[in-house]
Amino acid sequence: MSNLFTLGEALVAAQRIELAGEAFYGEALERAKKPEAQELFRFLRDQERVHYAVFSEMLRSEPEGEKPLDAETSRFMDAAVRDHTLSTAEKARGLAATGDAAALVEAALDFERETIRFFETVK
Repeated sequence: MSNLFTLGEALVAAQRIELAGEAFYGEALERAKKPEAQELFRFLRDQERVHYAVFSEMLRSEPEGEKPLDAETSRFMDAAVRDHTLSTAEKARGLAATGDAAALVEAALDFERETIRFFETVK
């Protein structure tokens, strides 16, 4: 049985998910009112940045044949990542307006669960 994506393609998807996560946690950080929630979202946002850097380094170390994505594959990866993050991002925007820290934390957990499911799919 073959993998759904090459390692390089999976790493590109991982980078895109990390960028989406960084944006999500950044928005949550801006909306959070309690210092404890701000600290949590700042930490999570910063972790997404670290993960992006790790995936970038892994991608740079891949053989040349793994790096490029053709236009069709790139569109597919964009759609897969967008589908993965869209419901969470929309939910976060709605929750952010309320400033409800508990709801934002639950949305963050949902985002992480969806991310795990996505990576289980592409492994």
